[in-house]
Amino acid sequence: NTGDLHEDSLKEARKWFEGKFDSVQLFHACRPRNVGSYLANGIKGHDVQSICNDFKSIFSDLPETSLNKAINSLGNNNYNEDGQLWLHIDKRFLIRHAGHYLIYGSEYRSGLAAELRRVHSNTTDFQQRLKKIGTPTIFELHIPISTLGECNLNRLCIAVIKRWVAKRREIPDLVNHDVSLSFLNALEPELIVDHSHPAKIWDPFGSVYQSSTTSCNCCT
Repeated sequence: NTGDLHEDSLKEARKWFEGKFDSVQLFHACRPRNVGSYLANGIKGHDVQSICNDFKSIFSDLPETSLNKAINSLGNNNYNEDGQLWLHIDKRFLIRHAGHYLIYGSEYRSGLAAELRRVHSNTTDFQQRLKKIGTPTIFELHIPISTLGECNLNRLCIAVIKRWVAKRREIPDLVNHDVSLSFLNALEPELIVDHSHPAKIWDPFGSVYQSSTTSCNCCT
């Protein structure tokens, strides 16, 4: 929300940021089956059709009518961010407050599994099956400032300014650690500089998830 800051101040902040830094460190949380494919091909945006196909493959033992009901129901709720890709400024926030991406994978796929419980069986938690697929992974990317776009740069500047003010005035509540930036295009593999597999992840549904996989064949 840029309304908290005067537009002239925000413009000056953007100018300072662009002159001071070449790139920004951002993180992406996910649960890929193949980490190497991300490192080789980059990180792609939200693809509804691909996720639905994957969902049908994972739950192929269930009636297709139930799977289609879940897909149609979620689609009717406008639960659609097709093409979008989100990166976060704080790796620790992803582990503690957005662990569902690491534990269950795609938020859309997780939503489909939750919807499947409603349309097929109110007693089976189908989201638990998603924990058996892939590896909790956080990718670190260095994104050029010149490619962020005005909206993302505004979010970044506002976060930095608020943190500076909070530190000067000792107002910890002013700091917002939940700062994510949105991209509409796939991010090239060259932008990925590192990846890690956290062992302890906080599940938003109320428990702490312990991952048994803390390394992969792509780890150095």
